[in-house]
Amino acid sequence: MEKTVTRALHSIDELMKDLSEYENIESSELNKAQILFKQLLDSDSPINGMTQLFCRQLDRLMDCNKSLPQQFWISLSDDIIYVIEMQNDGQRTGNTKTHFLERMSLEEKLVQRERKFKQTFGEQKPLKELFREYQTFFEEYLHNCILFHSKIHVQGLVKDLDSFLYDGYGLIERSSIRTNRRNLEEKLNCIAIPLDCSSRFLENINDEMRKYADSHERTNSEFSNFIPSAESRFSQFGSSTTFVKVLQSERWLVILGDPGSAKTSLLRWITWFFAETAYSHKEQVTLEGQNHTLVRIPILIRIGEFTIWLEQHRNKTLMDYIGKHTWFSQPYTCDDSGIVLKKLIAHGYAIILIDGLDEILEVGQRKTIVNLVQKFIDEYVVGSDFISTLDEPLFNNSSEYNYMDLIETQPPSICNGNQVVVTSRIVGYHVYPLNGSFIRHYLLSLIDHEHGKEFVNKWMIQVKKSISDVLRNEGIKIDGEKIGNASKKRENTVQKLFENSSELLVSNPSLLSLICTLIFQSPDEIQSKSRVQVYTYAVQAAFDERKCKESDIPKNLLIKFLVNLATYLHLQSPSGLIDAFDMEHLCCLTLRQQKFSNNRKQLNEMANKLITLLKSNNGIVDEQGLQIYGFLHLPFQEYFVSQCIIKDYSSIEDVVGRVRTLLINPRFRESLLMSLGWISWKWSLSDYDRFCNLLITSNRDYAIPYGTLLLFDAINDMQRLPSNSVIFTALNSLLDYRHNIIAGVYFIQNLLTLQHNIITEWVQLNLNDEKRLSNFCKCLYRTISRSSNIHNMNSKSKILLIYQQLLSLYNVNPSSEFIIDQIFRKTIRSENVPNEILNNELSSYFFSNNICGSNIHPLILSLIILVCGGIDFDSKNYLVKIHFSPKHMHRTSSIIPPIIEYFINNKESHSTRLQILIEQYESVLENASPSDTSIDIVDTLTALLCLKGLSKSFTYLRYRRYEALSLALGRLKRTWFYLKQPFQIKDLKYDTVDTSSIIKSDVQSIIKAFLSQSSLSDGDRIEFSLACLAALNKLCIECPFDPLPFDLHLTNNTSEYLKYHLEVSRSARNKKYSNTNNIHPMQMFRQEPFFLLTFVPQSLQQLYYWLIINADNETGSSFLVVLLSQCLMFLESIRNYDRNFDLASSMLQSEFKQYMLENYALMLHYEFPVNQLEDYDIYIKIERQRFYNASTIPEKQKKDLQLFAASISLAQILRSRVNQFSGHMTLSIAESEEVRLAVMNIYNPILRIIALSMILDMKKPMIFDEIQTDALQLEMITFLQFILPDLSLLTSTLLFIRCYTARQVLQEPFRQMANVIGRKLSETAVNEGTQAQEAVFIALQQLNNPDLSHYLSEFVIRTTANLSDLLQLNSSVLFRYFTNRTYDTENSVLLSIMYITELAFDARNLQMDIENNCKDKIWSMKQWKQLLNISSAGRNRMTSKMATWITTYLQTSNKGDMHTIIEDVSQCLMIERNALSVIEKWLDYRTDKYLTFFAHYAVLQLLIEGSNIPNLINDVTEICNLDKKYRFIPLVQRLCKSELIDTTILCQVLILLNQNTHYSLKIHVCINRKETLQLILCLEFERIILNTYRSSEFLTNPFLSMIDFSSHDLQRYLVQHLYKFTNRQNEVRYTSKIEYVAVLVKWTIQNGIRNNMEEKILQETLLVQLVEVGVVSSLEVHQQILSTLNNLPPEDDFNQSQVVCDIIRRLLNLTCIKQIDSFYHGLELFSHNNIDEDFERMIQIQKTKSDLFVRRNYFSDTI
Repeated sequence: MEKTVTRALHSIDELMKDLSEYENIESSELNKAQILFKQLLDSDSPINGMTQLFCRQLDRLMDCNKSLPQQFWISLSDDIIYVIEMQNDGQRTGNTKTHFLERMSLEEKLVQRERKFKQTFGEQKPLKELFREYQTFFEEYLHNCILFHSKIHVQGLVKDLDSFLYDGYGLIERSSIRTNRRNLEEKLNCIAIPLDCSSRFLENINDEMRKYADSHERTNSEFSNFIPSAESRFSQFGSSTTFVKVLQSERWLVILGDPGSAKTSLLRWITWFFAETAYSHKEQVTLEGQNHTLVRIPILIRIGEFTIWLEQHRNKTLMDYIGKHTWFSQPYTCDDSGIVLKKLIAHGYAIILIDGLDEILEVGQRKTIVNLVQKFIDEYVVGSDFISTLDEPLFNNSSEYNYMDLIETQPPSICNGNQVVVTSRIVGYHVYPLNGSFIRHYLLSLIDHEHGKEFVNKWMIQVKKSISDVLRNEGIKIDGEKIGNASKKRENTVQKLFENSSELLVSNPSLLSLICTLIFQSPDEIQSKSRVQVYTYAVQAAFDERKCKESDIPKNLLIKFLVNLATYLHLQSPSGLIDAFDMEHLCCLTLRQQKFSNNRKQLNEMANKLITLLKSNNGIVDEQGLQIYGFLHLPFQEYFVSQCIIKDYSSIEDVVGRVRTLLINPRFRESLLMSLGWISWKWSLSDYDRFCNLLITSNRDYAIPYGTLLLFDAINDMQRLPSNSVIFTALNSLLDYRHNIIAGVYFIQNLLTLQHNIITEWVQLNLNDEKRLSNFCKCLYRTISRSSNIHNMNSKSKILLIYQQLLSLYNVNPSSEFIIDQIFRKTIRSENVPNEILNNELSSYFFSNNICGSNIHPLILSLIILVCGGIDFDSKNYLVKIHFSPKHMHRTSSIIPPIIEYFINNKESHSTRLQILIEQYESVLENASPSDTSIDIVDTLTALLCLKGLSKSFTYLRYRRYEALSLALGRLKRTWFYLKQPFQIKDLKYDTVDTSSIIKSDVQSIIKAFLSQSSLSDGDRIEFSLACLAALNKLCIECPFDPLPFDLHLTNNTSEYLKYHLEVSRSARNKKYSNTNNIHPMQMFRQEPFFLLTFVPQSLQQLYYWLIINADNETGSSFLVVLLSQCLMFLESIRNYDRNFDLASSMLQSEFKQYMLENYALMLHYEFPVNQLEDYDIYIKIERQRFYNASTIPEKQKKDLQLFAASISLAQILRSRVNQFSGHMTLSIAESEEVRLAVMNIYNPILRIIALSMILDMKKPMIFDEIQTDALQLEMITFLQFILPDLSLLTSTLLFIRCYTARQVLQEPFRQMANVIGRKLSETAVNEGTQAQEAVFIALQQLNNPDLSHYLSEFVIRTTANLSDLLQLNSSVLFRYFTNRTYDTENSVLLSIMYITELAFDARNLQMDIENNCKDKIWSMKQWKQLLNISSAGRNRMTSKMATWITTYLQTSNKGDMHTIIEDVSQCLMIERNALSVIEKWLDYRTDKYLTFFAHYAVLQLLIEGSNIPNLINDVTEICNLDKKYRFIPLVQRLCKSELIDTTILCQVLILLNQNTHYSLKIHVCINRKETLQLILCLEFERIILNTYRSSEFLTNPFLSMIDFSSHDLQRYLVQHLYKFTNRQNEVRYTSKIEYVAVLVKWTIQNGIRNNMEEKILQETLLVQLVEVGVVSSLEVHQQILSTLNNLPPEDDFNQSQVVCDIIRRLLNLTCIKQIDSFYHGLELFSHNNIDEDFERMIQIQKTKSDLFVRRNYFSDTI
């Protein structure tokens, strides 16, 4: 322990030396860790096991890492505390201790593994000792490894020996080749060249694989599992490094790559290189330069051969196969080498190389193989510290340590332990990937042009040298000049190849090798542009007419056989090999198929000739081992499979059918791509277009557009593209696809594969639709934010083109502007965006003149931000600051040139230049039509609103006739929305920093700078402080300070303060003040009564102020208690969210007590000390005593005040009691009457009305029942309407507002009262009581009452005050600051943002000045909405009041209102019993075509409630036929599960619904009654029986399609029912029985999707039973499953689909275990799967498999 702790202390010392003076926190934390380590070292307690494990783990981590980061040592402090406490028997608990114990548990496992190894093998033997012990074996084994893999063989190089030697090498003596011609041909046709892969690059895709692993358990992924071209997404991620460096550092390595990327060659090179080194008895392998790794013995395993071996040894493992492994059937040793190699593996001296993990035919078999490989890796490939892939990282996967990236095990270059490298194609690997926290995934990159040329040159040089060596050894003299000419010709051909061929050809090593071979054969003839052309040319060259004539075999017969051979191997042989017997048999079948002969002898003879021809070093098919044949390269096999797909077709539809059958089988992907390449090359344009259209449009078997994706994936293989119309159809099918994830992942990358002119044309023709434009922008942003490839010249130019085209769509309509604006704003924040994309004239001017945000006046900067953007967040030293960046200006505008002129004209003052700017914009408006809503006019109006502000009424009154004004106001709101986003979403980059802290500090600096000006009044200071505070709150930044502590705020000038927000006390929401006196500076305002005004809404502060000022002695007290009641209402409104509720209530406590309202206030607290029923009785008695005492008071005023307080307090106490004891206590009739009498005894009409309005507004529960509430409400409003003309303007306004909730149901009285108040406001002289009028205006304006809008607008026009002053607009405060005072230039950007924010909110008030032509309509709709909101159970219940209102309203309503009311009524699923008699009258509307809806609504509700009205059932059919918008679906669903409906009627309803197919498909009922389920199952079975006797056009859908089930009891019943049904011996036909079960399976899947059922419940009940009875495995059931998946709606809720995906996967695995064994999991590295993608694949694989075996009969029925 001492040594470990000393090392740790030294490491911490070194770290602390490097800390800067700013890192005090880190220094103190590290110092704490040091102290704890010293305590551990000085501890006298005995060292226990936990301490030893801790030190062992710490030693291991220090050994693995040169330096451990600060965060590691800081986080280790808790671990040391636990170690010390455990030494002292401490018992601390917590999450961090849980993590600590988990890490120690892992260390204990490692100790146990080490102990187990020593018990089994003793001490680890050195490799040298094993070499000496098994020297003979190692010499033979390593020699064969070198022999097999040191070189690659170039075959088929020479077509014609004579022309090759004479023309290419200038053979001088012909006689020299005659004697040994055959031997020379064989040597030249099998040239061996050195194998070197050391310079290959790998791309690290491990981060993406981690994302895949995270999403894998949720059955979603970022890229689709089965979509072709998925692997191309890998190249967008990760960093590149050389292969040898990866081999040095990674012990568990998976290399993924495209076909032909030389994955196998890479493993062969490792095998040879390591074998060569070991054979030379070296201890280290020198990989490259100074890069070394420890020598290991290579073991190369071909998965294809292992699979064949495993079929004969089914219970064996990969470890059993080692020693028996071969290389294309050639053994590595003559003797059984298994014992030695296994001992080698046990001691950790092997590098196991596993090739072709994807090359397994059967999905089930693939799972088995991958599991065997995974098990082998987990058990045998461990580090020297015994870390295995089974182990989880100690830190890197823990969110607690997500900032660390520690090395937790020694790399293979430093310490012993086995190493494993696995290769796989990407499309195939994703079926079952290898899992493990320490497994690293890399992508083998295709080579670029430069490396491609280097590859070709090296190939040419090596082949040329090898040929020269062969000729020299044979004693053949050659002409050096001719050799040079031939080499020059080849170089020219290669140059043309790289200039004209597709990217695919020149980046693929396998294709390049083949092309080099062809160039060597005939440099003049190779002109291929696609790979299908290359393979076609290679086949033609290998089997030219001369060879075929010599062998007497027709060329077409030879090609036919190769097609059959390739297809057979593709379907039957994972190793790609076939023995001689099967080869000959296949030849005979082909000959018989081609009607060559029926004579067996002739067939055998021709078969032998054919095989002999194939053995003649043709470079395509060869004998791979003794009597074992196969294609030399898998791509040749895939080429001939592609020929099988497209040859001998009867129609284009037939070819499309073949392609679609194979779409989802990854093994056929390359063949399909080459098939499309062939079609584009050989077919006519019309046939080609038709094929592509069919491929795109016919997707009936698939839930995702595989055909479209295949088409785009094949572009690199195409000789020519289809017509633009076809390409546009394909693009639109992707973009409009119902699952957005498909378009998001694949659309833009496919668009970028097209030419510039095609992209331009598509954008202009297809993005005028708003929905499509929105989808396109989402896809575009997703691509540019994730991809690093857009910076290559080709992609960059296309991205730039796309953005230019989007700008051209900006003026289409406001919706397009909004959508495009969003994508541009998001784009500028992406680091991947090229600078050229978003530059505009203004940003260029700023850059060229070094103008930054602090140099720009806030008004001008505000305008620029509003129109062009430019706001960005910058992080430096862990601090985040907002700033203006011209780089981030996202759009251009017509208003920019005048702004540039403003900056150029620097000789004039700012005010002069500003006025010029305003005049230019005003001139634009004067020349524009008021109806013009173009973007230019919107920008101009936005500019004027910004530059002129809202302080002058004539400014906005002048523009209100412009239709674009509302659009400009919308622009303001959207800009605010954008500006506040960074403060709402916490950026992970700054997760340790409060991103708004700097903003808060800057605002405080602004306020301090403003307050320091000497010429300010106290009102100015408070006004400005509160304006800044309000802007902060609107930007979602919680206020960091309280503005009131400034001395200037501690003023008693309360009349000034009345104008301002209550935001002061609510600003510091994170600071909760305790309930003590003098705790808040607001206490300084305690000059009654005005102190109370700070606790009422701002809109009412002035109104109450003037009421109190103008009150006489008699009415003064009345208004004070009314004001207090308003304070109570305010407190009740904020108690749910404001932390300062306690503060406010404590500050008002004395006032409440003075006016006997303390019990009301007490009831507002959630945690007040009333928790027993008896406690409530005490407070009720207090208020009742106050009633009694009031009756003895002679003075009316005092009596009224006491009755007022007692009545509302008693009502609140009774209400609180019911809420507190919900379910055990109700409000009695006597108690309600007691409250009513108390109110009615109030003599003062004002107090009586306000008390009654407060009590009537109390909900949940209501104090009175609905009937009594309606009566009291009517009485109150009638009385108010009577006295209103005699009241003052202030008093009438107050009562109107306090009773305003009653307007919801009493429309006409409030309309009349509004006119009375409006006339009062208009009749008052302008110079009389102006301030009181303004108070009334402010109070009424916030109501947005259409009946008052005319009066309020007139008041604004005729008053001398500005709207800004009346409404105390914060934007005007800031505007004045900008124009009249010196502002803080350092924070001009923040000032501009605050101004824009307040301008956006203040501009809402302009809406009242925009002409309103829909007053009556607005009133009607508001009335209905308000009525909905006050219904006893919310909007889902139809109350009698609502039904009565509708009954009356229907007689006068217009159609516009009717539509809205119908939509609302359709949401009222529940109904009160006393409303049934009202809606029964609606049955009379059955014949009224405009009101039929209400009749049908009544029918359904009456049926649901069990009504016995005759003939209601007859209306159900009419409902199904007329309800085209499916409004009644929820009610019909309620009807089906009603417990009141008679079973006979329910049966009739279900039959009627079933007969209306279009309607029944929309119904999904969740039932809980067993009787209902029994009825449905009975109807379902009867339907199936009847369908067997009906023609197809009369078949009906399942009854079950309408039903969900949720009850567990019903699930159990259903299982029992199915079990009995499937085992019952009856006369039911088998097909009917199967269909019945199939329907149940389909129904079960759909239920899981709708109800998000838990997979354990579903699996352990119904589905398992279906499997056990052996019915689910039938084809009919599978077809039902497929149909279900194909018809699922798009799923937006991924959390819901996750459970469902897992349910279906488990079901399909269970049902198909014998046939396919498992589900295709998918390459979740890149995509989020949805349910269709996730599970349809597995079914389609099964179907494809079936189709393929049928297609094999194409050869013979016996194959």
